[in-house]
Amino acid sequence: MPAQIKNRTERAVKGALVSFLQYGTQMVLQLFLAPLVLRIAGQETLGAYALLMQVLGYLAMLDLGISVSLNVFMARATGCDDSGKRLVAVLSTARTFLCISNALIASIIFLFSTRLGIFFSSTQQTVESIQYGMLILATWQALKSPWSVFGIGLSATQNLATSGVIGIIGNAGRLIFSLGFLFLGMGLAGLILGHVLAEALNFTLSSWQFRKTYPSLKPRWGISDRVLLKEMLSFGLQSMLINIAWRLVYLTDNIVVGYLFGAAAVSVYYSTQMPTTIAFNIVNRIHDNASPALNEISARGEARKLRDSFLKLHRYSLLFALPLAGGIYLLNQKFVTLWVGSGQYAGDTMTTALAAFVLLTTINHLSFIFFISSGRILLFGIIGVLEGLTNLGLSIWLGKIIGLEGVMLASVIANIPATALVLYISMRRLGIGVLEYLRLCVFRSIVPATVGYLLAYMVGILLPSEGWFTFIAQGTTMVTVCGGVTYLFCLLNYEQDVVRRVFNKINFCQYYK
Repeated sequence: MPAQIKNRTERAVKGALVSFLQYGTQMVLQLFLAPLVLRIAGQETLGAYALLMQVLGYLAMLDLGISVSLNVFMARATGCDDSGKRLVAVLSTARTFLCISNALIASIIFLFSTRLGIFFSSTQQTVESIQYGMLILATWQALKSPWSVFGIGLSATQNLATSGVIGIIGNAGRLIFSLGFLFLGMGLAGLILGHVLAEALNFTLSSWQFRKTYPSLKPRWGISDRVLLKEMLSFGLQSMLINIAWRLVYLTDNIVVGYLFGAAAVSVYYSTQMPTTIAFNIVNRIHDNASPALNEISARGEARKLRDSFLKLHRYSLLFALPLAGGIYLLNQKFVTLWVGSGQYAGDTMTTALAAFVLLTTINHLSFIFFISSGRILLFGIIGVLEGLTNLGLSIWLGKIIGLEGVMLASVIANIPATALVLYISMRRLGIGVLEYLRLCVFRSIVPATVGYLLAYMVGILLPSEGWFTFIAQGTTMVTVCGGVTYLFCLLNYEQDVVRRVFNKINFCQYYK
C-alpha cells in the first residue's frame, strides 16, 4: 500500500479515535446534565432548551454556507505551492464575511427575544429565563467572529486529533459550567451561558493551536479577492440548500413536537432520542475526519482513489452502524428508564424507528460528504429539501395520529427513498455495482453485528435484572464481541496494522503540542 495512502488512513483513524473520545465526553455531559435539569428545573426547562437550540440552528444558516466553503476551500488550498497565500486569502475572506453574518444573526436573536411571547407559550418565569439566555447568545454571536474560523481551519488542514482533543476540553468545560450554573439556580439561562463559555474556550484553544502550528498564516480583515468570495458564496449557497434539507430532516422534530404537544413533551422526545443522536454522530465522525482528504483527492482528479475511498468508508461506517442499530433496538428503553425514568421514554415504536434511522443517516451523510468533495451538491440539495419537506408534513400528520412516536416514524419513511436515490447516484458516478457494494460493504458488516446482538440478548436473559449491572453487561458484551469479530475477520491486514500502531503509539499530549 502506498505510503501516502497509509498516512491518510492512519491520520483519519487517529482523528476518528480522538473524535470518539470527544463524543464520549458529550455522552457524559448528557448523562449527568439531563437528569439534573429535570430534577432542578423541570421538564419544561429541558424541553425549552432543546427547542431553542433547534431554532437557533436555523438562524446559523444565515452565514450562507460560508463555513462549509471554508472547510472545503482550505482543504483544497493545502495542495497549492504558494507559501500559504491561498490559505490566508480563504481564511481572511471567510472571517470577514462571518463577522457580518454573525452581527445579523445577533440582531435577529435580540429582536426575537423581545417578542418571545408571540412565538412561545409558557410560564412567565420560563419566558424570562429564555430571554436572558438569548441576550447572552446574541452578545456572544456578535463577538465570536475573530476566532470562529480557526477550529474549522484545524480540521480542514487534517489536524484531526488535535481538533478532537480541543473538542474534548470544550465538552468537559460545558459540563462543568452548566452544572455550576444549574446549582446556582440560573435554570435555562445558566444552561445557555454554560454553552457559550464552553464554545468560547473551544475557540480560544483552536485559535492558539492554529497560530502555533501555522505561524505564517495570519488572516486579515477585508475582502481582497472578490473572485474567491464569489466562488465561496456560490459553493456555500449550494451547501446551504443541503443544510436546509439537513435541518428539515434531522433538526426540526423538537419544533414539531413543541408545536403539537408543548415543551414538556419535547423533553420526553429529546430524552428518548438523545442516546441515538450521540450514537450516529459517532459514526458520522468517521466521515467528517475523512472529508479533508476526500476534498484533496477530488481536487487532484484521482478518480480511482475516490472510488476506493467510497467503498472503504462505507465498509467502515456499516461496521459501526449495524452494531449501533442493534444496540439501540436492544438497550434504548433500558437506558432511558435507568437514566431519566420511565416517564421520559416515548415508546418501543420510536426506538425501532431510531434503530432504522441510524442505518439510513449513516449512508445519507456519507453520500453528502462525497457530493461535497466533488462539488456537485445542487442535486443532493434538491433531493434533501424534497425529503425534508416530506418529512415535515409527515411528522405533523403522523404526530397528530400516532403521537410522539409518529414524528420519528415520519423521518424514517421520508428518509428511505432519498437515501436509496443518493446512494444509487453516488455509486453510478463512481462505477460501483450493486453486487460489489453488497459484497464488500454490507455482507462483511452483518456478521459482527449479528453475533454481538445475539450474545448481548442472551446475557439479558441470563441476567433478568433491569438495573445498571445488566445494562452494562449487555452493552459491554456487544461492544467487545463486535469489536473482536470486526478486527479478526472484517479488517484487511494493513488495516489491522494501522489499528495496532495507533493503540500502541497513541499519546494525546503529542497531538496537542
